[in-house]
Amino acid sequence: MKAKLEAFAHLHLNMFEIVLAEAPNPGSGERQNQSNVWISYFQDTLRRCSLIRKVLEEPASNRIWSRVLLEQYSDWKLQ
Repeated sequence: MKAKLEAFAHLHLNMFEIVLAEAPNPGSGERQNQSNVWISYFQDTLRRCSLIRKVLEEPASNRIWSRVLLEQYSDWKLQ
């Protein structure tokens, strides 16, 4: 079961990696766009899922995950 949960976490991170890399820069105020929704979803997932946070904290994560995804995670941790 643990391996299945970790695989599910990796699946989600792969999805976020693609979306965050391809989505346009988020807008602010009245100029919000779909990127704002994805970033909010990513942040909510980080808040709710300790396993995804654990995967992102692994020593090899900087070799696995994109700079964009890791920067979003780093920004979330500073909030």
